[in-house]
Amino acid sequence: SKTQNTRGSYPIEFIDNRTHDSKGGHPQNVIFLTCDAFGVLPPIARLTPS
Repeated sequence: SKTQNTRGSYPIEFIDNRTHDSKGGHPQNVIFLTCDAFGVLPPIARLTPS
């Protein structure tokens, strides 16, 4: 049976534009997807260096 949290995977060699050492730089943006059924999380939160 299928669950609500189904996952899949495939070999990293299938990705054409990957880095061969499997390392990347620091991200400029981070997106956190969530399901908030009770409305307790803010719609958007911005973090600043300060």
